[in-house]
Amino acid sequence: KNKNNKILGLFVFRIIYFNSSSVIKLVDYVGKDKDFLSINNLAQHLLDKNKSEYIIFYCYGLAKKYITQSGFININEKQITVPHYFEPFVNKNIDIDCGYIKKNSINKIRIFLGDGDGDRPRI
Repeated sequence: KNKNNKILGLFVFRIIYFNSSSVIKLVDYVGKDKDFLSINNLAQHLLDKNKSEYIIFYCYGLAKKYITQSGFININEKQITVPHYFEPFVNKNIDIDCGYIKKNSINKIRIFLGDGDGDRPRI
């Protein structure tokens, strides 16, 4: 919310527990690109409250400048490993491709990876 108590966007998260740790996946965001910046305080609150190690998300179509201004980093630009699969656990970065077919005049599309059960094949 902004200073006028107006809702700027909707964030959808999922907490993943693994052994004695947890991570948070951002699986969807509805709102304007620039309003993604409102995630700053919320992200820190969720990390602290859940004692999670990090927040991860995969997206296409959200302006990169708002992602980096929000404090997130692109793991492809840094030499760090951020696991995506937890059941079974795979300790490596995963590249995920996506595609869509344009059927109308919509020029902009935004896609977030929500997983379904793609990261939990044994459950």
